[in-house]
Amino acid sequence: MKHLSLSGNSFDGSCWTSLAQWFDMYQAALPLESLGIANTGSSIDYIMPFLEKVKKLTSIDLSGNSFNQKGGRSLEPLVRNMGGFRYFGAADMNLTAQNAASLMLSFVSNRSHNEVALSLAHNNLGREGALLLAKSARSLVALTELDLSDNHIPATNLIDLLDGLQESGCLRALWLCNNIGSGMADTPEFSHELMLFANNHPTLAVLDISTEGKGRPVKGALTPLFEEIGENSTLRYLGIA
Repeated sequence: MKHLSLSGNSFDGSCWTSLAQWFDMYQAALPLESLGIANTGSSIDYIMPFLEKVKKLTSIDLSGNSFNQKGGRSLEPLVRNMGGFRYFGAADMNLTAQNAASLMLSFVSNRSHNEVALSLAHNNLGREGALLLAKSARSLVALTELDLSDNHIPATNLIDLLDGLQESGCLRALWLCNNIGSGMADTPEFSHELMLFANNHPTLAVLDISTEGKGRPVKGALTPLFEEIGENSTLRYLGIA
């Protein structure tokens, strides 16, 4: 069994304890790679004993669990000690700005994470979160995808974030949907910074700053905002609707 989904199950503490014991006995015969524990309504205290038994995951989705600040701190050693994550879903978990930044840095401290796609959407990270993540992103050169949609990040702080992500040498997709209104996106400074980011990033293929999360192929009809994107840009999908 490579994939296990427990998402949507409202397990109590005894259920998680039983799952941890069961997995401890049979994990040698269960080469688990992908684990879904989204929207369970369980506390981090119940889930952690089970997660500590799982050693070699490449994908985990914890989205929708209201772990809050305490849960965010509990996940940091998990990320540092468990190698090989390629996807980590932490959307809509009521994380603080510091939680999100520390979680990102936890990937940096574990060299087993060669390429990582990270979702921190719907956590209300705001201005503070953008500034902290911008600093963290400079160290996470293995970041391939980052979803920061719906985090109430102002345009000025998105510029700081783009500057930090410029050094993420294998970033292929960046979702910033529903953070700013379309009017903000049309300001000269912001549009200029986006153009520079899109033109100069060596690997970026997807960039979405829309309010609805709906984009369009770059080779299609571009708005004046991005008409200066160069022919050598790697960008293939643009969301500005």
